[in-house]
Amino acid sequence: MASFDDLSEPLLVKIFSLLGPKDCFMASCVQRSWKATAGNDSLWRERCEKLWSVTERKDHQRTDMPSFMATYYCWDKEVGKYGALARRAHLAWHKIEQFCQQHHPAMLCTLRPGASEEDLDEVEKTIDLPFPEAFRLLYRFHDGQILDGTKSLLHGLFGWFGVYDALHCTAMLPITIVAKAYVAYGDKALAFFGGDTISTRSTPTESWGISLHARNICVDVKTGSVHVMSYRRMQPAVHKPGGGGIMEWFEAYADALDSGYFKLASKQARHGHGIAGISLIPRRPPGQVSMVTRGVRVSASVIFLPDDPLMAGGRYNFAYSISFELLSEDEQRAAWPPHAGPFRPLASVQLRSRHWVIRNAAGQVEHVVNGEAVIGEYPHLTFGEPSFEYQSCTHQQEPEGFMEGHFRFVEGSLAQPTGPEFDVQCPKFRLCMPDYIF
Repeated sequence: MASFDDLSEPLLVKIFSLLGPKDCFMASCVQRSWKATAGNDSLWRERCEKLWSVTERKDHQRTDMPSFMATYYCWDKEVGKYGALARRAHLAWHKIEQFCQQHHPAMLCTLRPGASEEDLDEVEKTIDLPFPEAFRLLYRFHDGQILDGTKSLLHGLFGWFGVYDALHCTAMLPITIVAKAYVAYGDKALAFFGGDTISTRSTPTESWGISLHARNICVDVKTGSVHVMSYRRMQPAVHKPGGGGIMEWFEAYADALDSGYFKLASKQARHGHGIAGISLIPRRPPGQVSMVTRGVRVSASVIFLPDDPLMAGGRYNFAYSISFELLSEDEQRAAWPPHAGPFRPLASVQLRSRHWVIRNAAGQVEHVVNGEAVIGEYPHLTFGEPSFEYQSCTHQQEPEGFMEGHFRFVEGSLAQPTGPEFDVQCPKFRLCMPDYIF
């Protein structure tokens, strides 16, 4: 009769994989050969991956561990009590860390080590309310950011955008700052999760020609709901049926980075030097639309502004970003319409004027805009050169509308035209509240 001693190692590993960690440990005490099987690295790697999506011998602070068994017990001790939330938090943080590692290592260096359970308990005592589990858990991986000096002005983890000379950039706040910034707002008890990038330091912004506007991400510690607060007004940060808490919001942001929806972009100072950060201007559909006319590509993106004092007369405010790019000769040829006659490449073009039509959700025209230049500039495009991009604002009384138009360009330049003027179409794009506000 066959016995357990006759079973092969792979088969024993398979049997042990069906046991829970405690039963696995008890079985390892039965005989010496089973102890080695119970500690098989592939067995514990499978458990780590299943529970927390962990595929390396590292703890939640990225510290090396001697084995996957040690990795498992460390993760279980540190975040096991959070159940399925721990896997979600780890996956989201991993996407953000991977984005920073690949595109912006300097931002990765701003992330602080995770807060301990004792640190979080102490802050809860300070505010006399418990944090939602998801809120606590996100801080177990990283305790906010440490930012210092003008060079980190745009290093806020939750991105930046600028319109004219106004700039918003939001960092993840350390838990000690969360405790100091805790506020009672109406019937809501708010814990600040993200704040402007000068919350924890003094940074001169005069040389940048900007004013840094405060914008905060807050969590209602009683309900777990997420809000954007600016200028002492609040807006829900999740606009979906049933709403959503901080974990869903955080996962959506991580997905936006991972998918290329948001990318790195630079802000130029008055004196020529620039600094890069995560731009909240959408860089792919559905947040961005593009169209090519005679070799000139126009791309348009929209950002919803929850509350902006620069905007008056409208309940719903939007910033939009428009970029122009002259394609290479090969790209122009590929995009040339068959009915347009013989192909004739453009070497350079210059913008003369703009034309916008803004409609409400029913398609009725609300505003028509005609004017010279864009934000006072007449961009001159040549292929092989960087695209030209600008931002402006609009507003409306309803939560949804549309905007479309065209731009008048001249071949060559305004001073020395080499051909006729022509209109470059900008496709229709939506002005609406997004599912998530970052």
